[in-house]
Amino acid sequence: MRDILCIIHETLYLIYSLPSEVYSVVLEIKSNVSSLYFLRNLKEAMLQPTLKNLKSKEKRS
Repeated sequence: MRDILCIIHETLYLIYSLPSEVYSVVLEIKSNVSSLYFLRNLKEAMLQPTLKNLKSKEKRS
């Protein structure tokens, strides 16, 4: 348990000792990745009704 706490403490120390520029780049990358996931999910959500409509039209034919 003590080892785990030591690792966490060292990791936090390294994160907080990073220059602010590096930290801002990391945050920017994280927000870009989040945006990409959001856009992908949005695209899938927008395509979902279209796919359902196509399947129902095929069944009617």
